[in-house]
Amino acid sequence: MARHFAQDTGDSARAARRGWCVALVVWVCVIWGHSLLAGPQSSAESGFVVTLLRPLFTAVGVTDPDLMSLAVRKAAHFTEYLILGLIVANNCRVRMVRGWRAAILTLAFVAVPFIDELCIQRMTPGRSGNLVDVGIDCAGFALGTFVAWLWFRGKDRS
Repeated sequence: MARHFAQDTGDSARAARRGWCVALVVWVCVIWGHSLLAGPQSSAESGFVVTLLRPLFTAVGVTDPDLMSLAVRKAAHFTEYLILGLIVANNCRVRMVRGWRAAILTLAFVAVPFIDELCIQRMTPGRSGNLVDVGIDCAGFALGTFVAWLWFRGKDRS
């Protein structure tokens, strides 16, 4: 019985590692896929979100459409990378990567926004790479990993 339980736990852990690894690859593809959208397509996507959020913007006193679009675009950058930070942190957790190894793995994923902004977007028609966006991306990533760390810490204590 105990041996069967250990096998189930091992299979479950392998499935979790595989699942978080797949989530990581898929999410990086989602991020880079959005960066491959040409300028007009990207603007149309942002415009759709602005249209949805316009009542919220006007409720807080923002009426300038350009400012609304800027806020949506920067929030999208932040959110994409916040989610990436959560996924990377979960990958570290299920793979039992801790300490300096986790820090190195996490820092390796800081390359994702640089590749996104300085390589992919610069080659995409109607797009331009922006170091400010890299900073926003890194801030979102940092918050995602920090939130995950707080969550794990709380779970470990209970």
